[in-house]
Amino acid sequence: MPSLTPAFQHQHFIALKTALTCVTQLQPRFIKLLVNFQHFKTQTEVTDSYETVIHELVMHREQQGMSQEALAYKIGCAKSLIHKWEQYKRVPSGFLFTCWLDALGLQIKVYKKKNKQRR
Repeated sequence: MPSLTPAFQHQHFIALKTALTCVTQLQPRFIKLLVNFQHFKTQTEVTDSYETVIHELVMHREQQGMSQEALAYKIGCAKSLIHKWEQYKRVPSGFLFTCWLDALGLQIKVYKKKNKQRR
């Protein structure tokens, strides 16, 4: 059996995840996304917190009617980099992450997670 490239696997995994999310509205985080970020040595799980933050940023960009190209211009980076961030192919540095927030007129409030109690 031929080996599938990571890009092919990622693209089809995203399509499968999207389909399952539509079908299982009660459990949208049913599948954990595993990706090979460019500067990470091993395959890395995208955490719920990270996935939520990226989803929120994309949602705010779209609600503002801002294209990836316009966002890239405001941040001062390439449009392709915005695409890679939004598709979990790259991780923004802390500085560029704050630039992303500023470009969308957003800020983050940090708070401690509530622990789930076991019965």
